[in-house]
Amino acid sequence: MLKRNGEICEAAVPDYPGRLTAMEKRAYSAGIAAIEDQLRDLEEAGRALTEVERQIPDWKNGVEHNGNGTMLDLSSKAEEQWHVVKTLVKTNRSELLFCARGAGDDKEFAVFEKFDPTSAYAQAQGNPELILTSNKATLLLQDYVESERRMLNLVKQDLAATVEELLSERFPGENNTRVVKAVSARCGRCISGNGEAQLHPKLDRSVKIRL
Repeated sequence: MLKRNGEICEAAVPDYPGRLTAMEKRAYSAGIAAIEDQLRDLEEAGRALTEVERQIPDWKNGVEHNGNGTMLDLSSKAEEQWHVVKTLVKTNRSELLFCARGAGDDKEFAVFEKFDPTSAYAQAQGNPELILTSNKATLLLQDYVESERRMLNLVKQDLAATVEELLSERFPGENNTRVVKAVSARCGRCISGNGEAQLHPKLDRSVKIRL
């Protein structure tokens, strides 16, 4: 049986193919506990993104020619009003809205995020918030998924770095390399998609992940 520093490697943790020693498992549990809330938010963001990705094939059937839906209140009279075509995802924090305006060759599409109006973020940043725009519906969604997944990967890296710093302080002198890899693997499951992300032309966008 495999041993490391005299300890048997027999502890299994989610999404990590290796085995940890009892000491490493203790460090892993401490690291996960420290980022529990952020990990939960990352999981929700990952599920929401997967749901948007799942819907992309449905938008290839002529959505550019569909009529507009209900008007989206942007509290702005300076520009042509967007209309909500469909709610893509609804979470505890916000709704992701697919919107359109104009007609024919001048038709535009956008993704807005609408927050709980009583939330601190909505009151500070405005509500709803424009995420990105395009004149092609499917390209808009593909670009959104690609951009958000990259941002989630940055969040994953930040959480792994946070755990690494925490463990170096709490368990000085111990090698926590495998522990950090195990934490990163658990975070990575949240942002994994179906295959590699495809690259698309850059669009007018301002992508933000709020965890």
